[in-house]
Amino acid sequence: MGKRYAECCRHHTSINGERDGCQGFIQHQLRPTECVVCGCHPNFHRKVFEYKTEVVYTSCKKIHDYTNSSTVDGCPQFTPRGGDAGIECAACGCHKVFHQDKISTIVT
Repeated sequence: MGKRYAECCRHHTSINGERDGCQGFIQHQLRPTECVVCGCHPNFHRKVFEYKTEVVYTSCKKIHDYTNSSTVDGCPQFTPRGGDAGIECAACGCHKVFHQDKISTIVT
């Protein structure tokens, strides 16, 4: 996957220190480190990052005995009932909001 760049952030002296309005880096065919629109290097353009977020639901935290607040059912991981789109755990029968979630984000 190639790098993506958005608007130009360079303040150009030729237009009284203002930004030129270039909204995206378009690579020049003969000079690959130059933008066709504004003539700037890609470093003057805002780099666009793409993120991949993954949520994994782990142990169930639902309290089943309200007289003893530390009693949980011991379900180790959320297993969706009825496919990946299921919101009920096949192992313990609880809604997935009762399961602790671990979120990991990866910059691609």
